[in-house]
Amino acid sequence: MIASNDAEGSIELRSFTDFESSNKTIFEKLIPNLNGNIGILYRNNISAIPMINYCINNNIHINIKAKFSSLSTNKIIKDILKIYYFSQNMSNTELYLQIVYKIRPIYISKSTLNKVCEQYNKFSNDLNIFDYMRRYHSSLDIPEYMLEKLMIFVLILSSSQSILILLKL
Repeated sequence: MIASNDAEGSIELRSFTDFESSNKTIFEKLIPNLNGNIGILYRNNISAIPMINYCINNNIHINIKAKFSSLSTNKIIKDILKIYYFSQNMSNTELYLQIVYKIRPIYISKSTLNKVCEQYNKFSNDLNIFDYMRRYHSSLDIPEYMLEKLMIFVLILSSSQSILILLKL
């Protein structure tokens, strides 16, 4: 197959080390200097999430060409967004219970986690769920060796970039 198209402009290839610098460069330097439509290509859909989030938060119109009908109804995208939102507020036990088994196995039963979250919602207002479990693990029936797995979970949630890298694997 051969495609032909008259060149209307030049293609600029740029690579970035983090999402913040890519969004800043694209929206502050590149787009204001262009006329018409632009296209931003990503290796996979997950890599585009920070850009899509930036556009949504800044009321920038975007068109998405993807294999699923709607970004907001795709299960993977929903899970990624839940993980991201929980990483922004680690006191949200409802989100925690929805995502806890989707990132890494932690080997704590659902009934134990439900009990922990129930107690957390009643008694804790100054700690996030992980600090609460670390502080009160003995009274919550969480073995000490499980705390290490929980702390790995916290490290994974420490930045949205880490979440995206993890989900690519």
